[in-house]
Amino acid sequence: MEGKRVLGKVDEIAEENGAIALYKQLGNLNYKDERELLKSHKILMNELLKTAGTYRTSDVGVGGEDGVVHVAPPSGQIPKQMGDLFHWLSTTDEHPLIICSVFHYEFEFIHPFIDGNGRMGRFWQSLILYNWNNYFSVIPIESIVRDKQQEYYKVLEECGASGESTLFIEFALQSILEAIDTVGSKVGSRVGNLTDNQQMIIEQVQLNNKISASKLSDIVGISKRKIEENLAKLKKQGILQRLGGTRGYWEILK
Repeated sequence: MEGKRVLGKVDEIAEENGAIALYKQLGNLNYKDERELLKSHKILMNELLKTAGTYRTSDVGVGGEDGVVHVAPPSGQIPKQMGDLFHWLSTTDEHPLIICSVFHYEFEFIHPFIDGNGRMGRFWQSLILYNWNNYFSVIPIESIVRDKQQEYYKVLEECGASGESTLFIEFALQSILEAIDTVGSKVGSRVGNLTDNQQMIIEQVQLNNKISASKLSDIVGISKRKIEENLAKLKKQGILQRLGGTRGYWEILK
């Protein structure tokens, strides 16, 4: 992402390619549409699975460090269970923080795909939150949950044993709070002093680091000259820097 060569195994790079392609679709996906979930899984896992974008047809167990912690429902039940889950998603009036946490748990419980369930569950949680508030496009919920993987599996196991998802909802809400705090501690003091236009510029750069001044002018609703003045101020404050000249990209400094 910084224009540097990255070394990794073929499947690791393939997964990252899929993740980058999927996150580019963040603003275009309808989280209430089951077909969009299947399309997203195909984008994520297309280089890794021949069955990407389709539900599994075999039975699986979910594993942690101590072995299998959850035996997922039989594959024959998946279409109905996922249909019921998306029906709930389309009709519930719960708060988005609760919706994304419940969905994440139920999705992992069903474990509908042969592979990629963890990443898809975290992505869909982020997608739901993004539709509630687009600041979540830059809040690293995936990373927080991934880094707490042992606790993640433990909570899943405890919820499976108790038959209800309260513990997982608490875990998910705490993870969201930690992700917000992570971003806030890094940029809060600087972003808090920005104008509304400058905040909008930062948001758009976070979504597309190659965005042009002309495009920013259209989105923010001020002249190109004013955009360029604000970009210069952000550079002077050490918030933005330009890499690669006119054909380069913006980088948000931490």
